[in-house]
Amino acid sequence: MSEAFPDIPKIKYEGPKSKNPLSFKHYHADEVVAGKKMKDHMRFGVAYWHAMRNTLSDPFGGGTSQKPDDGTDSIANAQRRARVCFEFMEKLGVDYYCFHDRDVAPEAGPSRKAMPASTPWRTSWSACRGTPARSSSGARPASSPTRATTRARPPAPMPTSSPMARPR
Repeated sequence: MSEAFPDIPKIKYEGPKSKNPLSFKHYHADEVVAGKKMKDHMRFGVAYWHAMRNTLSDPFGGGTSQKPDDGTDSIANAQRRARVCFEFMEKLGVDYYCFHDRDVAPEAGPSRKAMPASTPWRTSWSACRGTPARSSSGARPASSPTRATTRARPPAPMPTSSPMARPR
């Protein structure tokens, strides 16, 4: 399987004097600070929608981002996007991710082959249509919607003042 970012190596700590634009200048994951590794103090995560689905459009024009997909809602495209996302996380050294079910798999159903059965990544939270969002510990975020919808009808639009509101 080919890489999505073949010319980009894993991003490493090189120190504040590094001239490499693709290096960490101050974040050293394994450096111990106050008795814990830095990666345990700052548990970075990738928000799937923001990294893989957001078009970066705004009121002044259409989206400007280039995404690793063919623009369709096919299962093959969803699988390709998921592989690219996990490669992106691996190159950054990120251990956590979060997602909404509609961002990962098309409406036709879940994409079970998109992620290998055993991965080093942990879900920081997820939200599935019809159920409230939950964190990996089972807690629901304060901003999580609590109204459930059914598969028989599309979900009601979220109010624009909600912190969870986003364009579709």
